[in-house]
Amino acid sequence: MKTVLVAVGLCLTAVGAQAATLKPDAVLPSSLTLQIEEVGQFGTNDAANNFASPVSVDGDLLIVDQRGSVQQQTPTGFVTVLDASNAPTGITLDGKEAVLNIADGNGADVFVTFTSSTLPTGMTASQLPSDPLYDASPTVYQVVYKYQRGVDGTLSDPVELAAFETASRGHSGGGMLVLPDGNLLLATGDNLAFDRDGLAAPQLDGEHVSKLLIVDGTSGAVTVAAKGVRNVQQITYTDASKTQIAFGDIGASTAEEINVIDVADITDLSEVENFGWGRNIDGQAREGTFYINDGATSSPGTTATAIGAAPMPEAGFIQPYAQFGRPDGQTFIAVTGPVASEVSFDIIDLLFSDLSQGGLFATTSGFGGTLNSVYAVSLVDGTGAATSLLSLAGGSRADPRFFNFADGSAGVLLEGTGTFYRLTELAPTAVPLPGGMALLLTGFFGLVVVRRWVV
Repeated sequence: MKTVLVAVGLCLTAVGAQAATLKPDAVLPSSLTLQIEEVGQFGTNDAANNFASPVSVDGDLLIVDQRGSVQQQTPTGFVTVLDASNAPTGITLDGKEAVLNIADGNGADVFVTFTSSTLPTGMTASQLPSDPLYDASPTVYQVVYKYQRGVDGTLSDPVELAAFETASRGHSGGGMLVLPDGNLLLATGDNLAFDRDGLAAPQLDGEHVSKLLIVDGTSGAVTVAAKGVRNVQQITYTDASKTQIAFGDIGASTAEEINVIDVADITDLSEVENFGWGRNIDGQAREGTFYINDGATSSPGTTATAIGAAPMPEAGFIQPYAQFGRPDGQTFIAVTGPVASEVSFDIIDLLFSDLSQGGLFATTSGFGGTLNSVYAVSLVDGTGAATSLLSLAGGSRADPRFFNFADGSAGVLLEGTGTFYRLTELAPTAVPLPGGMALLLTGFFGLVVVRRWVV
């Protein structure tokens, strides 16, 4: 293979329309195309499957079956490395997220978060806010452990680090990523039902809900690094340098967010970064770049909806790197991902999707700035025939879980079928422009972006 430098002209997209319509700018059509290749099968085709995004650990692919196990890929299939039979003493696995997530640490460290109906002897947990709207009956906990992984893949010597009381129903978060210093970044959800605006706790530094928390990998000490996130289920690095992280935050009814932030900012504990979810001291609740109402009280049984556009930029808040809303006629959408890959992608920087319909979306503007344009991405199989994640999942729900293989290439696991795939961007014939226009790769527009095209 050889690397060719290609000059690509891109037009900037105006962001003004969203203020008038109280919804994010539309996803733009594009010629971006991915090829999908089946790699393997995990478990069975079962609508009850509940998987977190797979994690590559020391070259091995580990899959979290949130119903209660962690399994490792082998040449002949998968073997269980953790389940109720070897869970730590004092942990009683509970619910459909019994094993919430895992993260690959430095050296032999592997972090695991359990959902447990009991606490180990002598361990205390951060309590949910006292507001009765937090449903803490029956009481369950998210409990974080650090394991040592042997050369054969076995997980041993669990060390309890931290525990958090968790609503038995509500947004549980669960995104996990080990920072370069070896400590764990853990995302907690708002622990509320879909029809709430987050209440006040997400904006309060003293509450553990709706936060990005740094859990010290040795002492278990917990520090609030960022606040105002609703339901972050996956956190990833933007590239191998590990200087920036990216995560999706599932919205209520207005804006699905993709956020990008420097690791240096997350680990600078002199300031708590604020991504906006929940009621701030000014009385406003935010979703993306919009003010929202309390859907549960303003219109019972509905979700919080946009009532105004926040200033752009807005002092004290980090605006989304990108955001998108619901296509016309689609009542439910929830962002899943993102994934970045210097191996699989050329024009694409971040790839993400919708849990329900499996539409593929991407950004192409680098990892800086805010409110970057979001483009639709097409999918083809090995023969070049058009396909979709929804059709591959059987047509009911897509539920894609994105990840990186050990070589850095991009992958996706379809939750309902248990099938996982490799994704590869095809060499473009055109690049996306607002309104669906195409610009051939001649680089004659004023704004020129140089990209690496591997051929």
